[in-house]
Amino acid sequence: MYKLDGKQLELAEEFKSKPFGPYSRELERLLLRMRQAPAAGRPILINTVRHKEWRLAKLSGIRGEKPIYINERIYTNVAEAEWDVFVQRWLQLTGENLENIIDAPKYSESNLPSRR
Repeated sequence: MYKLDGKQLELAEEFKSKPFGPYSRELERLLLRMRQAPAAGRPILINTVRHKEWRLAKLSGIRGEKPIYINERIYTNVAEAEWDVFVQRWLQLTGENLENIIDAPKYSESNLPSRR
């Protein structure tokens, strides 16, 4: 299984610059590892208003049980929401908080990275 030690900050910077890809081979491997983490406690995004609003939550790990919202924040920019999920998953895998290491991206409608 792919090992992440928290020192591979270039992968976090790559994701920050293009949250919708295309990704390098190494970042693809990291994202796959993040997505394969155990369901219990895995950070996810929930689209609360179609194509307009998202919230950060964690899976309970129990089939049929609703995810638990992590905070009250409502995202209106999906790229910012994707970055925050990435940060939460990085923390879960490494114990390192990217918020203390890398500045949060500032996406706007004019510089929003395109989706694949």
